[in-house]
Amino acid sequence: MKKLFFLLAAMAGWWLCFLEPSSVATPPKTVPAPSLNRAAPRNEIAGSAPISPVRSSQTLALPPKSKSEVADELFQKGISALGSPDRRGESIEYLEESLRNDPGNGSALFALVQAYSKTPASNQGEIFLLALLDNNPQDRDVLQSALADFYASKGDSVKAQYYAESAIESDPHSPVAHTLLGMIYAEKNDERAQAVLERSVELHREWNNGELSTEGAKKASVALGQLLKESGRTDEAQRLVSEAERKR
Repeated sequence: MKKLFFLLAAMAGWWLCFLEPSSVATPPKTVPAPSLNRAAPRNEIAGSAPISPVRSSQTLALPPKSKSEVADELFQKGISALGSPDRRGESIEYLEESLRNDPGNGSALFALVQAYSKTPASNQGEIFLLALLDNNPQDRDVLQSALADFYASKGDSVKAQYYAESAIESDPHSPVAHTLLGMIYAEKNDERAQAVLERSVELHREWNNGELSTEGAKKASVALGQLLKESGRTDEAQRLVSEAERKR
C-alpha cells in the first residue's frame, strides 16, 4: 500500500513538469488600497487638518439674527424711506414691523408717530399703538409716551394729556414723558406747565451727564424758556435755550 502511494505521488509530480507555467493557477496579487492616512506632501502645512472636498451646509450657514438685530435693520430702512414723501407708506410698514420685533424701541416709536402725522387722517396708527400697549405691558411707559405724542400730533389734547400723565405714573423718571406733558400743559395755559418742564430739563441733564444735548432736551428747554420769558425771566430763558442749542 505504501508503495502504491509513493508511486502516485511521483507520477503527479512528473506530470506537473510538463505543464506550461501559465496553465498553473496562481493566486492573484493583492494591490494595497490607498491609505487614507497618507503622509502629507511637503507643500502642506504640518499639523493642519485635512481639507474635505465636500463642505456640509452647517459650515456655510450663518447664525440666525436676533430679534433686536432684525428690528434695527427694519428701523434703518424705515428712517431712510421716511425722508421721501412718496415712500411714507413704505416707511410705516418697516417701522411697524421693527416694533413687532422690539416694541420698546423709543426711536422707532417716535419715528412711526412722525410718519403717521404726515399721512392722511386714519385710525391705523391708533389701532397699532394701542395693540402694542395691550400686548407689551413691560414697555408701557414708552408706549404711553408714544401715544401721547400721537394724539398731540392729531390735535386731541385730552387723550394726549391722559397718556402723558399715565407715562409719568409708569416711570416717574422719564424725561420724554415730562417734556410731552409740560408742552401739553403749556398749550392749555395750565399753571403746572413750568414745574413739569423744569423737572423735564432736570431729568434730561441726569440722563446726559449734565448736558442738554438731545432733541428732546432742546424741546423741553425751548418750551420752558418761553414760559420763563413770559414771566419776565428773559436772561434766564436765553441762557437755557442757548445752552441747549450749543450742545447739539
